Amino acid sequence: MVLPHRRGHSKIFADFVPARRGVILDRHDYVLAESVPTAEALIVPNLLRNRHYSIAKLRPLLSPLDVADRSFLRAIKHRHANPVYRLRPISRAEGRRIRELDLSGIFAFKTFDRVGQRPGTLADLIGGVDFFDNGASGLERHFQEVLDGTNGTTLLTLSGLGETLREENTEPAVDGRPLQLTIDRGLQRDVQHDLDQQLSSAVAASAVLLRPAGAVTALVDLGKGAHDGRVSAVDRAFEPGSAFDPITIAAAIDEGFVTSTESFLLPDIGSDGTLGDSVAGAGRSLSAARILAEPNDLGTILIGLRLGAKRFDRWVGTFGFGASTGLEMPGEHRGEVPELVPSAPAVMGVAPIGRGESVTLLQLARAFATFANDGREPVPYLIARFGHHIHPAPAARQVVSERTADIVLRSLASGIGGEVPAIEMSTGTFSPSNSTAAFVGFVPPEDPRFVLALYVHSLSGEALSSLRSVFRKISVSLAE
Repeated sequence: MVLPHRRGHSKIFADFVPARRGVILDRHDYVLAESVPTAEALIVPNLLRNRHYSIAKLRPLLSPLDVADRSFLRAIKHRHANPVYRLRPISRAEGRRIRELDLSGIFAFKTFDRVGQRPGTLADLIGGVDFFDNGASGLERHFQEVLDGTNGTTLLTLSGLGETLREENTEPAVDGRPLQLTIDRGLQRDVQHDLDQQLSSAVAASAVLLRPAGAVTALVDLGKGAHDGRVSAVDRAFEPGSAFDPITIAAAIDEGFVTSTESFLLPDIGSDGTLGDSVAGAGRSLSAARILAEPNDLGTILIGLRLGAKRFDRWVGTFGFGASTGLEMPGEHRGEVPELVPSAPAVMGVAPIGRGESVTLLQLARAFATFANDGREPVPYLIARFGHHIHPAPAARQVVSERTADIVLRSLASGIGGEVPAIEMSTGTFSPSNSTAAFVGFVPPEDPRFVLALYVHSLSGEALSSLRSVFRKISVSLAE
């Protein structure tokens, strides 16, 4: 605040007019983060001409005093106080009254207080702002140029008694633009609630709810390590295991190396790891569709070997593994895909069933969305609109034929049987050595509206064993 000159007993101040930061909305226009009018007061003790007089004037404006206020007032009486004090958040009216006191060393100015989501909902995704209302983390930081406004200036004429005589905007403030997300706050809350209720003993759990065209509808993080400014569904990679089987089988079908009805004789593996017929069930024959429906890892390996290491490696890249999904947020993990060709004989014994690769939950959900989107792989996106600009869904890329995509959907549906409700189609992976499990599937199966992917990391088998029931419960809720 500047005092350029006096005019009689009146004084003219040049003050800045803060711009309101753009609001962040969910897909139904529910406010996720907004800036509410408030004021800031800064006190520089060394600039106070008469500390006792200044405190006496300031004290009534802070009434009733809380503990922090009393400590603050005691501190500024001493010469060795901190160089600058920031007063607790105050209202615009309180800020105006402090400014009208015209006390040296005490400054009050208009600002906005950013109000967002409490930890445990969308706080990590939305992020936060710093003291100057600039984006410090999450989407607040990533879309700083969209959300940030331009401050204006105003001239204040005060009487000798400190009353405002006139306020004239010489340069109006330009508010930041709104940012609308594809997130559905209601579905986000429901998915989080179901995870929280069933997986309370998990070290960490995450969920992705993705529409076949790519709109991210929910991103959930739970457990230890959550709420640290990161979204684990995007920045944590894990071995997909059996959840990778549909990728391998779809690639072989689309290449024409196998058909969905072709049968495969599964060799028996003895306790010593060699092929033989000592175990019951030796010589079992399954079609490719049935191998996908169960899923059966041994059958998937046989199909992967027929596809070959070079082609399999190409298809892993075609489905987008090992690369960014293109989601509009920082910190995305690309996953890790090893080079298969040099060590093909050994690696192809495990790679087709998701061993040796690492993927994020979002990458896995995107791959399954390809089958629900007639073979076109979508680009996941979070932004529906910024300002008055509607953000169209990014163009999807044809990865497999519509016929192959339909075979995968029907095969997964046929594998459910009476074990879980017919609205759920899922394939999962469980890793006892790493205490992790993942499920991914479609809701509903007839005409999928969502791809649901769940991941849990736990030190106990209780949370892992309940993952299927969690998947079933969320699927039922989504289909209603």
